[in-house]
Amino acid sequence: MARRMLAVGTSDYLRRKHGDSYYVHLVHKDAPHTTDAKLVEIKDWISSNFPTASIEDRSFHGQIRFEVPNRPASNMDDSSGAVDDKKGARTTIAPTDGRNGTSISALFEKLEASKEELGMEFYAVSQATLDQVFLNIVGKHNVQEEDYQKARMATGVWGKTKAWLRKTAHDA
Repeated sequence: MARRMLAVGTSDYLRRKHGDSYYVHLVHKDAPHTTDAKLVEIKDWISSNFPTASIEDRSFHGQIRFEVPNRPASNMDDSSGAVDDKKGARTTIAPTDGRNGTSISALFEKLEASKEELGMEFYAVSQATLDQVFLNIVGKHNVQEEDYQKARMATGVWGKTKAWLRKTAHDA
């Protein structure tokens, strides 16, 4: 909420709508001594296998993180391979088509098939956390912190000028 309602729904619904991506964390078997060349090779593999992926610029000691958009549930009908569970969450089980995102099964298949080739020791796949969902919603609506303008004015040129005038008038 930001003086108005921004999003309403269950945590699963909000994750699907505002954070529908898989977050992947790869750890190379030579970590923390993985060469830069090997990290570039892994990043190239990610780009070619998951064209819609967003790879973090920073990699730490043989670890790489990237985000792969899930296939949008809104583009699916009942024959698409999506399954509703008892809580109303939709799980995509259809294979990727390259344009609309990646299914969880296709993601795991590609990671497992290339695990040895890339020298991956471990990998972890997760959905968006509620914190990430919150930040996505706030970012979409351009919401600023409470009293942001007041704080900005107090530290800006005008705020410093007002403070100087108050001090000067008080000392006189």
